[in-house]
Amino acid sequence: MALYARHPRFTVALLILIFISLVMFAGDSASLGSVRSAAFGKSRDAALAEALASQEMYYEEMLQRRQQLIKKWGPTPDQVDP
Repeated sequence: MALYARHPRFTVALLILIFISLVMFAGDSASLGSVRSAAFGKSRDAALAEALASQEMYYEEMLQRRQQLIKKWGPTPDQVDP
């Protein structure tokens, strides 16, 4: 017996979820990004530059923390194989 005949509510719910997911994910992400950046008064290039700058700051902070961990827990330079 078919799934839709035995469980009609489940089938309807599944179809609704599939439709909603198609509507949500079918949009063009590039146009959505420009709409979002335009809504906040920034161009896409300015938003990208700001995002890259914040990621660079985060990366530098992680490098400093990593150096502190190496200093605390090792290895020392003589323990590292060339």
